[in-house]
Amino acid sequence: MLTEPLIRGIKKQYPHSHITFLTKEMYLSLLEFNPQIDKIICIKRKAGEAIDELKNLSFDLVLDLHKNYRSTFIKLSLGYKSNNLFKANMAKWKMVRLKSKDEIEHITLRYIKTAEAIGIKYDGEGLNFYLNPDTNIHNFNLPHNYIALASGGKYKTKCMPPELIAKIIDKTNLPVVVLGGREEEFIGEDIRKHTNKIFINLINKCSLAQSALIIKNADKVIANDTGLMHISAAYKKRMVVIWGNTTPRFGFFPFYPDDSKSLYKNFDVDLSCKPCSKLGFEICPKKHFNCMMQQPVNDIANWLNE
Repeated sequence: MLTEPLIRGIKKQYPHSHITFLTKEMYLSLLEFNPQIDKIICIKRKAGEAIDELKNLSFDLVLDLHKNYRSTFIKLSLGYKSNNLFKANMAKWKMVRLKSKDEIEHITLRYIKTAEAIGIKYDGEGLNFYLNPDTNIHNFNLPHNYIALASGGKYKTKCMPPELIAKIIDKTNLPVVVLGGREEEFIGEDIRKHTNKIFINLINKCSLAQSALIIKNADKVIANDTGLMHISAAYKKRMVVIWGNTTPRFGFFPFYPDDSKSLYKNFDVDLSCKPCSKLGFEICPKKHFNCMMQQPVNDIANWLNE
């Protein structure tokens, strides 16, 4: 979904262009309702599945926004040259290994730069997310005003621990709706062990589209470094972002319009061991998990309660 401003820019500059988007099948729901994409080709398991279909098409320009072995294999198989994403791997390595204070340009702006040669520039309007119009959340009986909290993430060291979530819930004025996937299902019960305050546990109870709609309807959002953070930015929600072992300096912070950047605030604990990885771990390598456990709960709650 962070490629949307690039797609939007191409359609603005070249209204009659035909955009084909190649992605994994699991990400189809993030793209299929985007009216700017003309064709989506999905890979179920292996990159080679798409070769025959792609060979039947003809392209004037190929943008490689992944620049990994799969995308390279596809390009070599088709014989196309391409404009490639600048991944900034050396800067990330220096930040993780040498603890440099580099700041990498946002990934969305780096995506757009792959099309600079044909005149594509960022329009300053942030992200758009196109939700399935048939999505509904009526069965959840949510309150009229609430805070949505996105608890999930692929790596545990990027996720808020239940103790921290409970402390935030204790101090917020509005009820909190906790979202997450199957991997976070245990978190709901763990939160209850640390707070007596009522919260609404929707972990593993709604689809990605329903989670997006819950965020769209929320007054405010609490998120860690995860996909729902980017959906929240696309909906221009007032948001607190809690950073664990990663850092916004990697260039994956919330991408708001130029005139709306005050809508979110990063909470990123300054530690000598951070960032410990450009992705994350199952457990904290130092065993203390201070990047989460030392978050300023009162400051977070005060910002949310304003």
